[in-house]
Amino acid sequence: MIFTFWDIPGIRSNKSLEVLEQSLSPICIYDPHGSVIYASQSFLRLLQTTVEKVGYFDYFPSDLTPCTTLKQFWNRALQGETICFLAKTKDVTGDFECSLQFNPDANLMFLTVKQTPAHLDVRPLLEAYEHSISMFDHSTLATALISQDGAVMKCNPVSYTHLT
Repeated sequence: MIFTFWDIPGIRSNKSLEVLEQSLSPICIYDPHGSVIYASQSFLRLLQTTVEKVGYFDYFPSDLTPCTTLKQFWNRALQGETICFLAKTKDVTGDFECSLQFNPDANLMFLTVKQTPAHLDVRPLLEAYEHSISMFDHSTLATALISQDGAVMKCNPVSYTHLT
């Protein structure tokens, strides 16, 4: 007889759940509105925070990923796309590589996070791009920083009106 994971005899014991918890990569599970359903201990340790603070739309907005960008990522993930992006948090220095994926069967959003190695810091590159965009910040010229997967990372007001 093949059991589903949660039906394996003894798997629901506290000790078994502790072992599973320790083996999980940093992950947070959200309802479709961005409220936390579950956050692994490794997720909370990495971000140096508590489960009460890691609501998707409350915790992750920054200059690197403004709330409007996070909402775009969320909506694209709700449509079935796996979204990979860089994020910065309020509490921890450094950037994080994030992956956002929606499971329609469970109606849950999964966010995995890992710290970007210091030698791979992309902030200087982003700042250089942002500086280039600001040089062309003209009321009739649309400029945008677009990731390789087509996500708009930054744009000026003219671009924003055409992209939304």
